[in-house]
Amino acid sequence: MDISVVIVAAGRGQRMGGDIAKQYLTISGQTILEHTLSFWDRCPGVSEIILVLPPEDLGLWAGKLRQEYKRLNAVVPGGKDRTESVLSGVGKAMAQAEFVAVHDGVRPLLSEEMVLRVFEGAKQCDCVIPVVPLRDTVKKIDPEGYVTATPPRECMVAVQTPQLFRRRVLLELLRAPRRHPVTDEATLFERAGHPVLTVPGDLRNIKITTVEDLLVAEVFLKEQRK
Repeated sequence: MDISVVIVAAGRGQRMGGDIAKQYLTISGQTILEHTLSFWDRCPGVSEIILVLPPEDLGLWAGKLRQEYKRLNAVVPGGKDRTESVLSGVGKAMAQAEFVAVHDGVRPLLSEEMVLRVFEGAKQCDCVIPVVPLRDTVKKIDPEGYVTATPPRECMVAVQTPQLFRRRVLLELLRAPRRHPVTDEATLFERAGHPVLTVPGDLRNIKITTVEDLLVAEVFLKEQRK
């Protein structure tokens, strides 16, 4: 398979405080984004990388990153929401790419074993997502904060990236009008009635959104280098 990887790093989320977007924060001597790019630049089965950045950051990062990562084929501006940003990246994928993997730029702790499971899933389904079991009991609450239901934990999972899609179908769904925003592209397949295959994810494949996540990621990266 020819697989294009779209890394979505177009957010300006500053949940950790400060003036720096989280994808540019440093752990173990590199930015979070550079750790993510480094993995995909050496990952087997990947033909190209398309990076989606905030439009105002293209001038600062695009040239530098394209010199450092040989598979980085394009750096494109993000849109007003996730769907527009993903569409911007997927639309730039090479025409011969049958599948495209969409990955969060702030998930730098990837393993080849997990990614291979996702890629292998494409032999069965046009949409493949990695998931991990929930450790905590989950409650559904109403707008006032009262519990309304306790879903069975064994039927619930947390979803990660990369998520792999047949490119042609993903483009159709990204371009279609929708009433409600989505937080991942697999939801588009689900709403359209397409099957979505899950494969085991990796508990270390965390999305860095808080200061605590930064500390955990630092420990994991040190262990990887032993």
